[in-house]
Amino acid sequence: RVLRMAASFALVILISGGSVMALSPTARAAVMGWLFGQEGTVFSYTSMGTKTESEVFYKYDLAVIPEGYVLWQEIVDETQSIMLYAEEETGLLLKLTATPNDGTGAMFLITTTDQKEIVQIGDITADFYPSESEDSSPGLAWVDPDNDYLICLDGFFCQEELIDMAISLVKTEIPIS
Repeated sequence: RVLRMAASFALVILISGGSVMALSPTARAAVMGWLFGQEGTVFSYTSMGTKTESEVFYKYDLAVIPEGYVLWQEIVDETQSIMLYAEEETGLLLKLTATPNDGTGAMFLITTTDQKEIVQIGDITADFYPSESEDSSPGLAWVDPDNDYLICLDGFFCQEELIDMAISLVKTEIPIS
């Protein structure tokens, strides 16, 4: 009798929860965010690997800089690699960042949108974050499976152009001193 009551109670909870999910976009978004590591515009990328002590750091760079852009600033140390390119006439930025796994297994990306689309960069699955306004740029984010770096590429380019740039990235080993 107790088991039957517990099963009935669980059934009521499941049906109620399913009804709320079906009728409420806010509830659906909250559950999907919980399942896929999203809290508002903060996305979590989980790594199955652990931090390995390495004597090298990887710097990522574009193989081909888009026409009209120049390397404006480069920040490279053992915690990150940031390459900023600026369009000479307008000053629009193209940003490429690479952050290694710090050993916690989680890397976070803060975006201006809570929307994302799953895309392919060669054989790597990535997330495309569309722009929600003329003031923000779309971007791509993925984890490099070879060395567990979170890579982000964003700029005022269409999805296909960003994917083409991502496919042609050059990875260089830099010794840690």
